[in-house]
Amino acid sequence: MASNKNSATGLTTGFADLDRVTCGWQPGEEIVIAARPAVGKTAFALHLARTAASAGYHIAVYIFTYTIFFSMNN
Repeated sequence: MASNKNSATGLTTGFADLDRVTCGWQPGEEIVIAARPAVGKTAFALHLARTAASAGYHIAVYIFTYTIFFSMNN
């Protein structure tokens, strides 16, 4: 964990509460977004991808019927 529990040591997600719990995205992590149908998983994942792209990362997003993959390279 970070020495300052309120700061992200990795890439921030754009959600302060999530960053506080996870310390942001860390290199090599695999993130799984799971929830019931029609609750905003796609919108959430696209927001995360947009946040990473805004930070200068190259983003590839793959959307399938029930699965969304995206990769992030600096």
